[in-house]
Amino acid sequence: MRTPQELQYFFENDIVKLLEQIHEDTEAKWGTMDAHRMVEHLTLGFKIANGKIRIPDTALDPRSPKLKMLFLLSDKPLPKDFQNPILPKGLSAYENESLKLAIQKLLDEVAAFIDYFKMNPEDESQIHNLFGNLNYHEWLWFEYKHVMHHMMQFGIVPFSEIIE
Repeated sequence: MRTPQELQYFFENDIVKLLEQIHEDTEAKWGTMDAHRMVEHLTLGFKIANGKIRIPDTALDPRSPKLKMLFLLSDKPLPKDFQNPILPKGLSAYENESLKLAIQKLLDEVAAFIDYFKMNPEDESQIHNLFGNLNYHEWLWFEYKHVMHHMMQFGIVPFSEIIE
């Protein structure tokens, strides 16, 4: 697992380089989302991590400690067709009028995520429905794995067995 400093650097610097490679016509290697929806999907994850969207305790999967160990706290990538059960099935409507605007909104939420934890470094109140309460390092790791999962999905980075 990368250190919090390495992961924060990724989100403050390297994510932009990956997002610059995504265009409206970038095709997915698997799944049903197009590039625009994928970016908006990533934005939703950061809104949960930065506290703008709260997951109710009732949505917490009772297997969360086991799922956290198996999926989150490992170097394995998320499975190709990983589906979070609280997300609606099927394609959602666009929230932003363009991919360019969606990318900017994503970057804004990434910055809000980092800022939130700079102000609240010990907070573990942001619940992930599958993994439970996460600290900053765990949220960084989850968001990194989530971003890399979708970068692999769209061929921006090669699919690998290890996230490193």
